[in-house]
Amino acid sequence: MQLARILLLILAFAIGGYLAFTVTETKQENTQSAEQNKALVRQVLKLIDERNLDEAFELYALDYIYHGPGGHELRGRDGIRGLWDVFLVGLPDLHSTIEDMVSEGDKLVLRWRI
Repeated sequence: MQLARILLLILAFAIGGYLAFTVTETKQENTQSAEQNKALVRQVLKLIDERNLDEAFELYALDYIYHGPGGHELRGRDGIRGLWDVFLVGLPDLHSTIEDMVSEGDKLVLRWRI
């Protein structure tokens, strides 16, 4: 059942082409600017495109939350890694192209093409 939900999420993800990142550390430590957050997301996607997954997932905050279509959430590095693992098995030649990126405070929304 969980795999079915992930596959549905991936389908919605691929069709919609939107990804919402919440860059979270702790409230006291979160001093990154919007531009730093954009650079971080670009770096994560570059590392995933290069299949340097261990290095990419080290850049995610331990308390990272992925907010997907339909209110679906994945929590932490393990949660998002599970999504990417399934994604990359289904699309082994996946490559990301960023179309738009908007960041304000600790929120970032990305429109991208795969």
